[in-house]
Amino acid sequence: MQLTHTVEIEATPAVVWAAHEDIERWPERLESMERVQRLDEGELGVGSRAKIKQPWLPALRYELTELEPERRVTWENHGLGLHIVATHALVATATGGTELTLSLEMSGLPARLGWPLMRGLARKFQRQEAAGFKAYCEAR
Repeated sequence: MQLTHTVEIEATPAVVWAAHEDIERWPERLESMERVQRLDEGELGVGSRAKIKQPWLPALRYELTELEPERRVTWENHGLGLHIVATHALVATATGGTELTLSLEMSGLPARLGWPLMRGLARKFQRQEAAGFKAYCEAR
């Protein structure tokens, strides 16, 4: 099961990337996040872990599995038969802005059984995230 949402942000990839790196501040900027807690210290990098709580869902532990500064970041969760892959891809536009694409992939038995119910909530969260990053970055 996969969902993708793209938004154009009138801010450079560096500005959009800085908002992505500051994960503990996401709840202040993104309506789709209640709490984000880093589970390790230091610079954000492959192997970094975070506990993320979204509305109506249990808190889940994610690990950063892919990181290309100012281009791409992927967080993954494995648990209870469910595998979640959340990727944010940034592409510079000809006008000096950034095209942000949020992709969500879910697999495993819980995803197959619950997708009809989860799809709407996942789509809502994706749109809220994109809107939150857009509003925050364009105000910078």
